[in-house]
Amino acid sequence: MDHRRIPFRTAFESAFPEPSSVAQNLVGTKCLSVDVEGTSHGVRKHLHENIALSHEEAARRLGTTAVYYLTGVAASIGIDLMDRGALPSAGTYPAESLEPASVFAEWNARGLPIQRIERSASN
Repeated sequence: MDHRRIPFRTAFESAFPEPSSVAQNLVGTKCLSVDVEGTSHGVRKHLHENIALSHEEAARRLGTTAVYYLTGVAASIGIDLMDRGALPSAGTYPAESLEPASVFAEWNARGLPIQRIERSASN
């Protein structure tokens, strides 16, 4: 074994397979979930929302895993909102501070509809 220096990036990239080589054989589903319980107009409610994408579908769409695909879509939605001036000003915003209707419309426009379950919660 020689003792030459290897750049960190080269060592890091050589330790992990290229995502598209993994995506073709990966099965299962990545799910982004939100679970909220609270009071709306005096009624106690429980809301559960999911965006689900199978690894097979992500591989078919882009040759990647569902984890990478959904992460990229979320980032692209944020960039689109910035580009359209939909954010109030410069800065960092948590997802829950954004206008829900426009964010949900962006997920739908990308073929990733949000599944929503709402029910009355016990007090």
